[in-house]
Formats: sequence, structure tokens, C-alpha cells
Amino acid sequence: ESGRNTEKSPATISNISSKGSPTAQQTASAATQAGKNAPSPTNDLAAAFPIYRPPRRGMPLERVNAGSRGRADDLLPSLVAWVPAEVGLTTQEQPSLYWHLSARPAAPVVFSLVIPERMETVRTNRLEELRVGVNAIHLSDLGVKLTPEVQYQWYVALVRDPASRSRDLIAGGAILRTVPSPELRQQVLKTGKFNLAALYVKESLWYDAVDSLVNAIELHSSDVVLRQRLSALLAGVGLPEPEPF
Repeated sequence: ESGRNTEKSPATISNISSKGSPTAQQTASAATQAGKNAPSPTNDLAAAFPIYRPPRRGMPLERVNAGSRGRADDLLPSLVAWVPAEVGLTTQEQPSLYWHLSARPAAPVVFSLVIPERMETVRTNRLEELRVGVNAIHLSDLGVKLTPEVQYQWYVALVRDPASRSRDLIAGGAILRTVPSPELRQQVLKTGKFNLAALYVKESLWYDAVDSLVNAIELHSSDVVLRQRLSALLAGVGLPEPEPF
């Protein structure tokens, strides 16, 4: 793979599973700790979280997730891309891509971003310093910008044999950057950051919704509602909830 630039793996997200979530009493206690005196940001969000519905663009199914494929592979980790079955939308020029790794890999893991229609590889990087759990690939860290209305395919591949790449274990999905309408831009400006995920889900903006929830959980790790919403969003497109780690 000529032109490969090796980058360190972007930030790994932890402790975002809703399994083993703290009790209401524990949550209230955590909110009173130093630096967390503000009330929980989701206290006013009792309404049901909207259901994600894929954009009606007639796109083919694009998701692929890799697990063990037989007894010889039982010790291999599984890779799960946090993507819908169809192409996912974003309004971001440099969005973040999330995926889950079930165990520490003994083989290299390579990230690729391609434009299938042009048979063009935009970027290939070997990912370093991976951890078990949820990993984030920030395109801003890689200097990659998405062109509006161009469909990209992204993959993470566990390279079992560099001489036989057909044996790779692969996970990934499709992403398309869309230009938000002036009305949506105004809504985003008027919406609090902890309510943004619901807005993005209503607009079928998958990548923006996931990123908004993950960022909110990082800021308020004890907020049970945020964790439940992320779990519901993933389950709604047939993705498993990550095990606690």
C-alpha cells in the first residue's frame, strides 16, 4: 500500500456501556463532586429519544462487521463499526468514526478511506496504541476532509497475513457528507449540546448523533440517560452494546 502514513490511533473512549450503570443515588452523589456541581444535563429530557431512520436516498447496504469465522479463528478479536446498515450521513467536514474492538489484537490494524465510485483510496493508516473497547478515528487528526455529496467507504482491517489480504478481518461502513439547510443550522445553534443528538437523529445524521452522544458521555460519565440513549441508538440499527471495560 504505497503512500501509507503511520499515525497514532486517535483517542479511545471508555466506560460508555449502559450495563452496570450507576444507580440514581450514585448519579446524584457524583454530580455533587468537585467540578460537577451543575445539574445533570438530561434532567429535562424525559421524553423518549427519537428512533433513527435511514435517509431515503436509495443507497445499497454498506455495513460490514467482522467476527470469528470458525474454530481456527476463535482467539481472534471481533471488530464492530458503529455504523448503520445503509450509508450514514454527517454534516461535518472532518467527522469522527467509531468502532469497537473486543480484544487486544496480535496483528496490525489498518484504517482505510476510499471512494468506491472512483476506485480511489483517500487515506490508509496503520492504527497504533489500540485498546480493547471503543476507538475513535478523528479525520481531523489525519488531515482528511470529506467532499459534500461524495460517498466514501471506511474500513478497519485486522491484517492476519500481509501476503494474503483476502484473509483480513474487516469492519466498516459508508459515510456521506451533506450540507445542512439554513433551517437546520439555526436549530443547531439554538439547541443545547446535550440535546443535539436527538436533533441529529431526527434529521437522520448518524455520525453527528453518535459523536454528540459520545462527547456528552465523556463530559458527564455518570449520566445514565446519555448511556441509555447511545445503547438504544446502536441497538436500533442492529449493533451490539459493548461490554463494560
